Amino acid sequence: MKAKYIGELPLGIREVMRETFESFSITFQDNLDPDMLKEICTSEGFAIMEKESRKEEIYDQFGNMIEIRVVEWRYPFRIVDSSSEIVLFSDPEDSRKIYLLPLLASGRSIKLRKDVVSAIEKYMRKKNGQCN
Repeated sequence: MKAKYIGELPLGIREVMRETFESFSITFQDNLDPDMLKEICTSEGFAIMEKESRKEEIYDQFGNMIEIRVVEWRYPFRIVDSSSEIVLFSDPEDSRKIYLLPLLASGRSIKLRKDVVSAIEKYMRKKNGQCN
């Protein structure tokens, strides 16, 4: 289910697309400034995730633990809310694109989270040199 927004877009945004029922993508005209976006999202109360890790216990064929090791994954940044839900993440293959999720569904309407939209608007104003 992809649907492209066809109205007038704000300065600096090339495309807005409904990717799935739960997500939108925004493609900027220029490359994303990840540090600026992360700084703004942090100031808006979000957290940044760029890696995950977990401990793995390795056992031999007799059931004896022989090793404990930490496995770590690194990925493009993800913005998470206070309940650790991902609300925004960057596209690893397109440095101009971000995804917004989850959308809030109520009845037959789907709404974007106001706090996420506010952070993106603040990013666009700062990137375009306008007042905060």
